[in-house]
Amino acid sequence: MKVQSPHLTIYKAQLSSMLSIFHRMTGAILGMVFIAIAPICVLYGTVLELHVLDSFLHYEIILQLGVGVVFVIVASLCYHLGNGIRHLVWDAGFSVSNEGVRKTAIFLFVGVTLLFVAVIGRLFF
Repeated sequence: MKVQSPHLTIYKAQLSSMLSIFHRMTGAILGMVFIAIAPICVLYGTVLELHVLDSFLHYEIILQLGVGVVFVIVASLCYHLGNGIRHLVWDAGFSVSNEGVRKTAIFLFVGVTLLFVAVIGRLFF
């Protein structure tokens, strides 16, 4: 019988580690999106040139999937940008204490939410 370390069951997740993990996830999402976006645009443009969409329902499904993807991309971009700026503030030597981490996290969430609402509002309304 192999004994495993209980570190995951007794470890309390820290705010800074969770934000760092989420920063990496949004970076991976953005990387995948920007690597995939050029071939998708070329393929979709070619499909539209060769075939007219057969039904309005088909168009609506594509449109709804596109809106969902845009929301994920914008949310990832806003968070990744905001947390990147937060890391630059830390690299400059500001707010590196535990209290500073909490304050910058609150500022990050408020700023990212406002930026997300502004971008989505500009895109869709």
